[in-house]
Amino acid sequence: MLEHKPEVRPVFLGFKRVAREGYKIPLIQVVAAVGDVVSKQNVDVVQPMKSGWQIYVRMEADRLKLMSAGIKLAGKSIDLQAPVRDPNFMPNVKIILKDLPLNEVTNDWVLLTLKNLEGIEVQSPVRYSNIFVDGCCTHLQNGDRFVYITESSVAKIPTLLQVDDYKPWVIKPAVFNHCSRCQKIGHKASSLDCPA
Repeated sequence: MLEHKPEVRPVFLGFKRVAREGYKIPLIQVVAAVGDVVSKQNVDVVQPMKSGWQIYVRMEADRLKLMSAGIKLAGKSIDLQAPVRDPNFMPNVKIILKDLPLNEVTNDWVLLTLKNLEGIEVQSPVRYSNIFVDGCCTHLQNGDRFVYITESSVAKIPTLLQVDDYKPWVIKPAVFNHCSRCQKIGHKASSLDCPA
């Protein structure tokens, strides 16, 4: 356990980079994999987090060695270098399409409809949303579809979309915090922040 504030920044290893269910890998295996790259005496802590492990080492040289060499875990070689972000990168935004029958409209048809809209840049295939039970994703579909578009496309996409003979609702990020009383974005009608 750390009894001092670490002087070296930790290295983060996300569960999904290791395996689909990486959170099930025992902590002792992660520690052993890190110890194969740097001296075990220089590994302070491997801390499980919500979405991965924070790896604390004592010296900056060990941190750099860990990031350049990577580790071998669960039969995979894993690169620990932080991805370099493109300065022109635009974050993608998830939109949800509601009220589309599963058996009538294919995802390809929805994708074609979205790509034909002017100014909309689609960044992923259309996928089905699944039902969550007790915080766990099931294989059951709830009927919603979702797709990722560029942030600049969000304002241009309509709230109601014409897909074949159907008009599904499009739930955009701004709609989640849209007040129906004062028509402002940033809070809901039930919020105490509403001036109306």
